[in-house]
Order: sequence, then C-alpha cells, then structure tokens
Amino acid sequence: MPEPFVSALMAAYNAEPFVAEAIESALAQDWPADRLEVVVCDDGSTDGTAAVVSSYVERFPGRVRLIQQANAGPCAAVNTALASARGEWLGLLDADDAWPADKLRVQGEVLRSRPSVGLVYGDMRVIDAAGDVIQESWLEGEPLLPEGRCVAELLAGNVATASSLLMRASVVEPIPSEIPYTDWWFAARAALVSDIAYVPEPRTLYRFHGGNITLGVEGPARARELRKALTFVRWFLRRMQPGMASARGVATAWTYFEYCERELAALGEAGVEVGEADRSQARAELVRAGAAPPSATVSATAATATAGAAPRAATATAAPSRPAAHRVIAFLRAAAADPTLSAARDGLADALAAALPAEAAPLDGAGPRVVLAFADELVAAPHLLDAWAREMRGVPGVTLAVTTSPDATDALARAAAGLPDDVDVLAVVGPVDRDAVSAVYSEQGRDDPPAPRFGAADLARLAAAWS
Repeated sequence: MPEPFVSALMAAYNAEPFVAEAIESALAQDWPADRLEVVVCDDGSTDGTAAVVSSYVERFPGRVRLIQQANAGPCAAVNTALASARGEWLGLLDADDAWPADKLRVQGEVLRSRPSVGLVYGDMRVIDAAGDVIQESWLEGEPLLPEGRCVAELLAGNVATASSLLMRASVVEPIPSEIPYTDWWFAARAALVSDIAYVPEPRTLYRFHGGNITLGVEGPARARELRKALTFVRWFLRRMQPGMASARGVATAWTYFEYCERELAALGEAGVEVGEADRSQARAELVRAGAAPPSATVSATAATATAGAAPRAATATAAPSRPAAHRVIAFLRAAAADPTLSAARDGLADALAAALPAEAAPLDGAGPRVVLAFADELVAAPHLLDAWAREMRGVPGVTLAVTTSPDATDALARAAAGLPDDVDVLAVVGPVDRDAVSAVYSEQGRDDPPAPRFGAADLARLAAAWS
C-alpha cells in the first residue's frame, strides 16, 4: 500500500528570510515525493514572501501550492490552508521553522502502528536566525508531556508546539474564530476524540529570531499571551463533559488557569471579562451541580494553586451525594464561565477534594510540577529555602511539597514565613504519591528518591528548564 498522502500546512507572514528553508525541509522528507504537498497561505505579507513561494510553485508544480489572502492572522491563514489541503495526514510547518528529514517517517510510524492515536507531537531544537542552535531541547525537564486521552492535561500549557505536530485529517476541525492558537487547538481538539502520542526525536527546528509571537516575550506582549492562554483554556473548560477528564486532569488545568490569572494581576492587568451571559451559564451549572452557595472557608484558589508565605495543610471535604465526576465538571464549567463567582470556585475546590483518590489527596492544590523536599532538612539548613525562593520564584506551576511530621509543622511554618508570596510551598503530612513527583530538592543522601535529586547549586538549571 502507498504511504498516506501528507499535507504540510504553512501560514506565512513577512517570512521572506526563512520561508525557503521551511519549504525545502518539507520537500526533503524521507517520504515519497508524490505523497506530499506543501500548502502555503501568504497572509497579506508586505515583503517578498509570496515571490519566494511562487518560485517553488514553478519548480515543484503540484507539490507546492500558494494561496494569498488579506492579512487575517495565523489562525485564519492555517484555516485557509487546511480548507485546500488534500492530505490524509496533516502537519503544521511554521514559515520560519524547519522539519528534520526523518520527521514524517518517525511520526508516521506511530500513526500507522497505533490506530487509536490521532496526533503525534514532539520536542524541538531552538535555533537563531542564522540557524545556530540556542537550546538543544525545548522540552527536556518538562514533567508534563501528556499522552492518551489527555485534553485536560494539555490545557496546563502548550507543549504540543506547531511544527512538531503530525495528525490524522479525521481528528482535525477548523479553528474557531475565538481561539487564538493553531497548534494548541489541534492538539486539544484531537485529544477529545483520540489518543495523543509524544516522541522525543526527531526535534523540529524552532527559530527564535526576535520577531516571534510567543517565545521569550515580555512586558505588554507577555500580558497579551497570558490573556490569550486564559481565553483558550477557558473556552475548553466551559465545554467539558463528564468522562472527558479525570479529577486530577481538571485540577491540573484549573491550576494553570489560575496561574495565568495571577500573572496578569502581577502585571496590573485584569483577568477575563465576564458578561451577563457568562453569569447565567455559571448559575445554571451550579444548579446542575446541586449546589447552594458553599460555606467552605478554603477557596478554590487556595486549594489549587495560590502561593502562600507559609506552608498550607491539605484539606478534604465529605463526598457529596451526587456523582463526584459530574459535580467536578459542573463546578468547573461554572467557575470557567464566571471566575469571579466564589460559589463556583469554592464548589470546584470541594468537588475536587472529594473526587481525587485518597492517596493523592496530600498533593491536592499542587501545581503540575511537584518538587519533593523534607521538613527536617529545610529547618536545619535555612539556606535551602533562601536558594529556592531566589531561583524558583516566578517559574510557572511549581510546588515545593515538603513532607513533615505533625509535630514539625510549626517549625516548618516559621522557616518558610519569609518566603515571597509567589513561591508555592505545600506541607504534606504523610506519604507523597511518587508518580506525581518531578524532582527531589535535597542535599542529603536520601535513599531511593522517587525522581532526580537537585541541590541548591542546581536550581538555576532546573528553573531555566521549566521557565
């Protein structure tokens, strides 16, 4: 049987310096030439992008196609290319990136051998404008690389990056107008209807050249990206249905949502806009949850992601009479519709506490990256907490989970009292779920740590990998 026909979808805007290399990397794939096309949508470029692409259309008729439109943004441009694509499999290829020659062969083997997989994503190697390597691996050290039916986990950050994607056309839908990301949309949407797979190699070449929309942005551009992330995650959370995500997955996605809220607030920016239609949906979801305004004293923010100056103890509530999974989703949809509604956020915290497995309860409220530490060591060596605060503050989604005995919690609280508010420390009395631990922070020779061990001198490297 012939290889599946592949369409490389490319949105190009003022990409004259790089678009030729991108096209050539697709044409050079270890893949039959008659089973591959490159569909380029020039999104109203004002430079020579269209002329460069046109030269390839002339040289490779039928293999390279050019569609031109007035500037409408990258999502609209990808939709235009998608509408014209003929492929059974589709790959995204940004006009300033490049595919390794074996990308389609390696990722295609996953799709061919695993019919349940609808989308494959991978790591990327960051290069500069000249093509020199800046960072060998983008995802090295990333503890959350979701696979399987993992839509909620994929909402905890965009790890399935554009030019690394290869997907079946059957799991693809055009990007809705309110969605601000191409790659994140295709990955999350595919995870609703199929399994997702990750391969570490080959690494796509991702170009960092100062004009990138997302990578390395600061100031107003960072606020813009945080707001886009909030919009994207909220869109999916409002549409969650029972069975789409586990309670742990919901907690992970909501933690990221709250992280984006806090980061925007730190920049002096407001969170999501809430209208009357949003409030109405939130109230309707509370009715579905069978909820009255809760009297709980622990907010969803405290229970899922908020940093504190001192460690906080894990809490739990009695299981509700309605099915736990249905309550979690109803409260999640309510909180996503109207994040200002305390009844929704508090209800979500309580529902998650009831739904999460008992053995995972000590880590309720932790971020997606959990670093295990030990109270006796931190109390005896204050420099460890000082180093943690200095290197890890501002690194997204990281919780220092400190195991402690009940009689040592006061000493730990005093040791952590001076930590900045954006450093998340969680006191855990009892065993910690080993599968949830990303790293161990200790300078003692602990036997059999559940994850790689780091000391104070290693934190800068860990922070750089996770930032």
